[in-house]
Amino acid sequence: IAIAAILVTAEFGWGGVQQALWQRIYQVPLEVSVFGERFSTTALVDTGNRLKDPIKGSPVIVVEHRVVRHLFPEHLEEVIGRMERGDYSEVSRLLTSSRWSSRFRVIPFTSLGKESGMLIGFRPDELAVFVEGQRVPVEGAVIGIHHGNLDPDRMYHALIHPEILHPVQEVIAGGRMERKTMVRNA
Repeated sequence: IAIAAILVTAEFGWGGVQQALWQRIYQVPLEVSVFGERFSTTALVDTGNRLKDPIKGSPVIVVEHRVVRHLFPEHLEEVIGRMERGDYSEVSRLLTSSRWSSRFRVIPFTSLGKESGMLIGFRPDELAVFVEGQRVPVEGAVIGIHHGNLDPDRMYHALIHPEILHPVQEVIAGGRMERKTMVRNA
């Protein structure tokens, strides 16, 4: 009984350690700004995310729609909603909508269960991630809008393309960053 109790305690304890490490290493705060509107969310560094903007080859950060929906005017929100459901008949309306026209992207993707999908995306004014509490600007990435939840446990609401943080060169001494983190310029 004592050995079984030790094994059960060790398993649950190790699971907690793994969870804490996973959250610290792979989850990062993300801050996005567009037209003066700013929002923050928690993002997961997703090593399986290989999405690129087909126009410039910029890496794509996938963000849940509910996190960014407040950024769009009502008429654009309707068009985006239709496109998320597979109705691409109004792509031209989306791409010719005043100040948003040069920002929107249509990003083709393939995933498990979906052979040829399309993701609506946009170029933000500003992006930043926080590494060890320090704000690190990210340039050139595109925000892709995902209709559903990315995490059933709701611990993160965005997926960061690993290329954005590669190579992250940091030396941490005494809890502070000695050298500035390098982020990819796309």
